Amino acid sequence: MKTLLAVAAYLFSKLNLAKAYLREAYLKNSLASLGRFAGNNPYYALGLKVVAPQNVSIGEQCSFGGDVILVGHGAITIGNYCMFAHGAKILTATHDYTVIPFNTRTICRNVTIGNNVWVGANAIIMPGITVGNNVVIGAGAVVTKDVPDGNIVAGVPARTIRHLPAECDLEKSSTIPQITLP
Repeated sequence: MKTLLAVAAYLFSKLNLAKAYLREAYLKNSLASLGRFAGNNPYYALGLKVVAPQNVSIGEQCSFGGDVILVGHGAITIGNYCMFAHGAKILTATHDYTVIPFNTRTICRNVTIGNNVWVGANAIIMPGITVGNNVVIGAGAVVTKDVPDGNIVAGVPARTIRHLPAECDLEKSSTIPQITLP
């Protein structure tokens, strides 16, 4: 009996893994077939979820860790060389709190992410936000206001904690620098 249960558990785990791979392949193909890649070499970890992929545009050489969620009810535009760590979320829809009941009116707002942006683990970018170029969003941050170029933001709500050195600006640099922050 134990052997039968072990075989069943093994097969079930393989089936779930196969379903996850099929879902990821479907996602990659659906985004690619919509012509939403400006470039090439995107990387997706298992668990990436995209709602309304027809509204999502992804630049060159972006990477998405596991359990990243992109809710594209409004447009999501992601620049080149962006990284999204495990559990990061971009939300484009919210509800109107002035209308009762709350679920009767949905408000969609576009989100724009610049080039060379690193979004930390479990960070949330709220609807209507524009994130500039060369930005770091700390793990667990909730971005409720636009983030200008060259900033490191963290916290709930996210606020600027430091400015990136000029060497981090990919537009002004011919090579990708290795830097050490103080």
